[in-house]
Amino acid sequence: MSGFPNDLSDTQRAALATLAQSLTPGHLQSHSLTINTPDTSLWNVDLSAVSSTSPLTSGQSVILLKFLRARDFVVADALAMLTNTLKWRKAFNVTSLASEVFPDDYASLGQVFGRERASRCPVTYNYYGGLNVDALFTSTPTNPSAGPDQFVRWRVQLMESAMSQLDLNSDPEVEAVMQVHDYAGASMRPAGAMRDATKQIIALFADNYPECLSRKLFVNVPAVMESLFSVISVFSPAKTRAKFRMIGAGRTREALWEWIDPTEVPDRYGKFDAGDKHKIQDVGVGARSTVVVWRKVSKGQSVRWKVVTGGLDVGVAGGVAKEALAEGPVGAEPVVIKGGKVPKEADVKRGEIVDGKVEKVDDDGVAYLVLDNGYSVLTSKVVKYVFEVEG
Repeated sequence: MSGFPNDLSDTQRAALATLAQSLTPGHLQSHSLTINTPDTSLWNVDLSAVSSTSPLTSGQSVILLKFLRARDFVVADALAMLTNTLKWRKAFNVTSLASEVFPDDYASLGQVFGRERASRCPVTYNYYGGLNVDALFTSTPTNPSAGPDQFVRWRVQLMESAMSQLDLNSDPEVEAVMQVHDYAGASMRPAGAMRDATKQIIALFADNYPECLSRKLFVNVPAVMESLFSVISVFSPAKTRAKFRMIGAGRTREALWEWIDPTEVPDRYGKFDAGDKHKIQDVGVGARSTVVVWRKVSKGQSVRWKVVTGGLDVGVAGGVAKEALAEGPVGAEPVVIKGGKVPKEADVKRGEIVDGKVEKVDDDGVAYLVLDNGYSVLTSKVVKYVFEVEG
């Protein structure tokens, strides 16, 4: 049995009941935790009366089972871990983080955005390429608190922001967070205070956010990161490491699409508008080949396109041409020609995220969209696009 609320063995169910009965008001108060206050609440679930609550609420069951799974259903160990988490949250003053304001330097370092497709878990993003350690860790008159401790508080705030999007009572099946760590432009040799802060964050999350990770993607990762990965992951439990996945720079968007709808990724990864959700098309462009999409267009209409490549170096062009240039008959619906010829008018430019529009077509003809993977000798690319004629 997995140990989740709807998949418990008799032994696991008994452990859940024992843990609940052990978390008495007296136990909590003996650890300087005040009943019926934020001291005894986790992610909007009150734990102050679990010992006398029967049956447990959905949220209470979810939280207690997180700690039991993290400690292999050894009740004494789970009770100690949960108690220590509540004590840490009080000492760290986690409840104040929701209103805590950090310097502008932190704005570009991370965000909570969108949901994982299947699980509907919220997604956090960390952008290490924008990390200016000197600016973050050097105390100034405008930021006298700058330093590793402030960075750790910001990182916990980001996690708490994601956890606050969970509703463990009304939607208990969505109980975790997906994390994306983007290393584009980042230093692969964290040292000194940053290394120590990173270790502290990993330890805090392992101790105080058990079973709160659905999966973790390390994206835009250079080859040298492979060796560093083994160093970073050693600080995480084996169950957590199993949820890690390393993604190279050429496959980042394609990997994100595997788990997240393209309308729910941040703009930097080529977010499509929600209104285009059902208009998005996929096409594979083979190595050293071209795909041309044609569709009929009438005078006065407009044409728009958005193209996001799953890999690098795909050339894109869009526009309008005379119907005679089309390869075969073209109608109102798009015609996809793999290995198609690029129209002479096409101005093919290399770009991973391309938006384009012809506001008003002068004459009847055809609209075209060129996807050129000619620079790639061995690798085919996945491309997502919206190609629409309006008016």
